[in-house]
Order: sequence, then structure tokens, then C-alpha cells
Amino acid sequence: MEKKRQEFKQMDQKEAPTNCWVSDHQELHPESYRINSPAETRLVTLAENFQLQYSRQYPDRRPLLLCPLNECGVRKFVSTTIRPTPTGRCGLQTWQGCAALVADLLMLEPLDPPTELPSELFSPTSVLRRQTGTCFDFATLLCSLLLGISYDAFCVSGYADRQVCLLDRSQERCPLLDT
Repeated sequence: MEKKRQEFKQMDQKEAPTNCWVSDHQELHPESYRINSPAETRLVTLAENFQLQYSRQYPDRRPLLLCPLNECGVRKFVSTTIRPTPTGRCGLQTWQGCAALVADLLMLEPLDPPTELPSELFSPTSVLRRQTGTCFDFATLLCSLLLGISYDAFCVSGYADRQVCLLDRSQERCPLLDT
């Protein structure tokens, strides 16, 4: 796994902050991260209106993750975070290679509390630079990679047991013992 991390670091030689909240170097992120276009502003307004109607219609349901803050503190509609991301790397031309990259490269930051939606959703670029993220960051990155190699990919959210959420495989039988 450490070898994969080193190979990935060589792919992106740019020095950039891990996130705008900590670094105060927002100018190093593209302008599209720092401000919304008029169309994006309209989209966020429509999504917030939909969220309001949804919560009134279904008061017992949890809110939807529609417009979280990005790494620069800008409210973005979630589907604008997911972009086809072509890789050009041999090992990332299959779903298995993309899944292995996400699984092997990134460190999980569990949601706190685990039953709530995150208030932030970082771009795939920032997730790769930070090499850490929540399950939502992982899903967004994987979906973007899969779209980049022409898979029909999308993200959904739901619930899973504690072992799945924390990547706890301690109760599983070791596959090496079966050989």
C-alpha cells in the first residue's frame, strides 16, 4: 500500500493546500471552487427550495444531502462535485483498478456522529491530495473515476452496520487461512 501512495504522489507534483479551511490559500484552488456561477447559484436555490418542500412533505425523514459546503466553504449542489475524471493510468482503466485505488490509497475519517450526513463534501481532487476522507468523499471520488472510464456510475446514501462503517473486518475469517 505504501508503494501505491508513493506512485500516486508522483502523479501530482503540484503543491496545493489540503483544504481552504485550514490553509487560507483559497487562491490556489480553481475559481470554480471558490465562487458559484449564476447557473450554480440558481441550482443551489432550487435545491434548497426542494429540501424545504421535502422536509415539509416528509417531516419524519432525514434531510437529503443536496448542497454541502466544499473545501472552500462554498455551498455546491452535490452533483456538480461528481465529474468524469479520466485517469490515463493503466491500472485505472477498469472498475477493479479504480476501486483498489480508493480502497488502498485513502484513509477513512468516520462520520461524527455516524448517523448524520456530512456538512462538507470535498472535490475528488482534494480528496486525492489529502488521501483521507469520509465515506461520502470516497463514493464521490470512485463515482468520478468510474464515469471517467465510461461506466454508468452514481452515488446513493443509506445505512450500514458499525463494522461496515468503520472498515472493521476483525470478525471475518482471514482468506489466507483457507489456502
